[in-house]
Amino acid sequence: MSAERYVTASGRAVLLEQFVLERFALGVLEGRPDIIRARQLEELPERMRRRFPGRAGQLILAPPPAIESRYPAWILAAALHSFQAVGDDGHCSGLVVVWFASEVPTDLPAVLRDVLGHVRWEEHAVDGWY
Repeated sequence: MSAERYVTASGRAVLLEQFVLERFALGVLEGRPDIIRARQLEELPERMRRRFPGRAGQLILAPPPAIESRYPAWILAAALHSFQAVGDDGHCSGLVVVWFASEVPTDLPAVLRDVLGHVRWEEHAVDGWY
């Protein structure tokens, strides 16, 4: 596969359309780590919908456990497209996968292969039409 195409756990070939890397506490100046973590995780689904408007499913992978009330340093999100629908009446399907990291990845294609290797596309993607 090329650098922009990946295979999910269910064997579906998908195309990377967009990638975002954000600080977990983006926009937060100060505060207790446990409160920052809780609030950012609560607001994350809507934050990602604003970041990736359109018709696509959303899968937010579990954040690492809170150790000493800390939160992850980074949010990583990939908007993915499949030229095959999940259902019978669609033309294609889309999914935004969100996960967390303690540092900026140096080999993004390898990280994407690893993350997407655990994603069951058909359980989370939403059909689209051309």
